[in-house]
Amino acid sequence: MLVPKRPPAVLVLLDRDGVICKNRFPGVLKLEDFEFVPQAREALSLLNRPGFKVAVVTNQPCLDWGELSWETFGYMNAKLASLARDAGIPRENFRILFCPHTPDENCSCRKPRTGMLEQARAELLPDATSVYMVGDKVTDIEAGISFGQAHPSLTLKTTLIIWDLGDQPEEQVEESRKRGIVPSKVAASFMEAIYWILAQGHNSQP
Repeated sequence: MLVPKRPPAVLVLLDRDGVICKNRFPGVLKLEDFEFVPQAREALSLLNRPGFKVAVVTNQPCLDWGELSWETFGYMNAKLASLARDAGIPRENFRILFCPHTPDENCSCRKPRTGMLEQARAELLPDATSVYMVGDKVTDIEAGISFGQAHPSLTLKTTLIIWDLGDQPEEQVEESRKRGIVPSKVAASFMEAIYWILAQGHNSQP
């Protein structure tokens, strides 16, 4: 008798600005500046597979600074949720988590701390076996590595995207080297990062 195969338990954690959405300086503060990167929907659609869950984990200190209104931020979240739905990801497999605090507030959720990552796992996939953190800043990679160290039973890998405008990507790579925070993969786009995740071989387990 054949035993049905069990899908993998893979949690993909995505930074927002510089990964799914284009980055702006000093921040994405207006709805008209909220623009998805090329092939964002197509990349997300590749994550619509059995056993995969997706969470956006984003620092948004402009909320507490008063530079970004909560109303505008709500519209941005609605557009992001709509993109995930258009990509075929069921609502129960997708979360948008954010930290509104400034660095001075010393919260536990602001990356590189791991509060949002812990929340994503608790809400979406407590039995995750593999976790990926995709970001465009060294703090994203640091958060992923710290999360993996706190959960040694997990397979934790990180991807640093260096393609976005205005972030001096070479400096991000150099900073990661100097600080010894080395990503598992350096990608040139969101799509490349997702292709790399899928290439890690998450097949169904007997």
